[in-house]
Amino acid sequence: DAILYPNPANEGFTIESGDALPSFVEVMDISGKAVFNGTGIRQVNTQQLSTGIYLVRIYFNDEIQTKRLEILH
Repeated sequence: DAILYPNPANEGFTIESGDALPSFVEVMDISGKAVFNGTGIRQVNTQQLSTGIYLVRIYFNDEIQTKRLEILH
């Protein structure tokens, strides 16, 4: 399973997923609206996002994982 740290995040977070590099990462606010997406990344800058709860959808070749992330500024 992928792990997000730090959580709560301030300036950004890292996706720890061993050898598996995420093919796509999507951050959604609690209403389901996508507020960030990126390809082939492990680190996400959250400085432009408001304090609150987000869902991070992490796409791998064979699965999709959804994680809860809190952002505190």
